[in-house]
Amino acid sequence: LLEIEPANTELMDIAASAMVTYGEPWFDKAKTLMDEVRKARGDAAMTHDQWLNLGRAATRAKKYDFKVAETALQAALKLSAQSYPAHVAMGDLLLLRGEYTKAIEWFEKARKIKDGDLRVLWGIGDAYTGLSELHKALEFYATALELAPQDPEAVYKFACGLKNVGRIDEAVLHFERAIALDPARARYHLALVDIYLPRTMDFSAKKHLDAAL
Repeated sequence: LLEIEPANTELMDIAASAMVTYGEPWFDKAKTLMDEVRKARGDAAMTHDQWLNLGRAATRAKKYDFKVAETALQAALKLSAQSYPAHVAMGDLLLLRGEYTKAIEWFEKARKIKDGDLRVLWGIGDAYTGLSELHKALEFYATALELAPQDPEAVYKFACGLKNVGRIDEAVLHFERAIALDPARARYHLALVDIYLPRTMDFSAKKHLDAAL
């Protein structure tokens, strides 16, 4: 529809929302569309959801713009101070900017609004990893795994946490389990390559490198 009506800002808004929800590799396109929506509507007429989509897209796009992302998310929070997705998105933004302590604060605020979201637990775990508090990070990865033991990403995150604290053999078992749950994720295989190559387990490393490729 956008090809038929490329100047239709309502269609841009709908398409960008779908792209942000879907995720990679659509964030760059979503950011471009939301920039156009913002330009057409003006900041005063932007809704919470429009600011949120712009903020998330600007955070995750390959051509990211953290300044625009922060402005957009602050605007979304001004319109809805208890917005759970805006709190999570702000945590994600700060995490990617390397502001780990602030990221944890926002993720913890999100947990007070709604607890039990794997993304938030992973975000806190990743932030503690960034702070080199690796055992603390592992606790959050473990909590996420308890909530979703069959989720391949939860298994993978827990495996990463195990590796970070030196529990390599356990990490290998969980990386293998993550692969069994979802064999199409290249980074799951590459995690094992990273372990096997230093151990000169060439055959095992090659098998997973081939799978990743």
